[in-house]
Amino acid sequence: SIMAPLFLDFTKNDPLPSSDIVHRGEEGTIYHLKRESLNVSFVQVQRSSRPPFGMISQNCEFISIATFGRTTYVISDDRKIFKCTFSPPNCMQAELVRTVMECETIESGMLFSRKRDGKTVIYRACDDPVEEGLERDGWKEELQGCTLRALHRRKLIYVREGTRIAARQISPNSVVLTVSNMINTSNSVYCPNSDSPLLFFISGEGILSILNTESMKINSFPTKSNGNSLIIDGILSASEEKIIVRGRRDDSNELFVWTTDRNTTIESGVNDEVALRIDALTKENQELKEKLEIIIARMENL
Repeated sequence: SIMAPLFLDFTKNDPLPSSDIVHRGEEGTIYHLKRESLNVSFVQVQRSSRPPFGMISQNCEFISIATFGRTTYVISDDRKIFKCTFSPPNCMQAELVRTVMECETIESGMLFSRKRDGKTVIYRACDDPVEEGLERDGWKEELQGCTLRALHRRKLIYVREGTRIAARQISPNSVVLTVSNMINTSNSVYCPNSDSPLLFFISGEGILSILNTESMKINSFPTKSNGNSLIIDGILSASEEKIIVRGRRDDSNELFVWTTDRNTTIESGVNDEVALRIDALTKENQELKEKLEIIIARMENL
């Protein structure tokens, strides 16, 4: 048996400008969107790129970024979608994919919606807007006050603010997450690749939650670094092995990239629970470890 942790422990990495929209591609590249430039940091190398001249208006700004599979997409304020490719150490390219149609609405997280055959369908930047998409099937009353944040494993993920952290599947295609403190950024919800049923989301100041979209069970953890609370405003990358976030310590205004401790491993444990190995919790004091071992021994004898 594996006990759930009291908190997630993070290690500080690189500093971040507060004005940038920050995103991490699956290959490890950190992308920074800031008005007319797309910057990237990768192994001490920083590059700035714009799409080829003539494909985009001179005064355009990049307004959103997301990764689907191993491909990163950005969208400009003149409604053009670009596919970004970074080959270290210094090759950066942005290829025009298409222009957003007049009938399309740009949603959060590089999602799009449009009417098709009298129904509203949602799809990603990587999808074919004519052939692909998931029907919005939730009742209007149940989606009041909800914000669409993601599409994961053929489920639309909505977020709303409430008094406690919860998740409910309101229809075959729709899941509503309730959080205690709404973070109005697209990367407040992170979906790993479609092979994983896990979904990661920020559920309050200094709280990160993990939902198993098959069992609909949630585990929520305070986030800390060296005993200080960590206030996170974006999940850059997450998997069963590692979580990378953007945030600051509660005693500082400086933003950094933070990574879960290397000794910490997230697992899909017994009864679909997501837990941490006990060894990651021994840093604060030995007494806590001894108490946890006693509890586990009792549980194993049940």
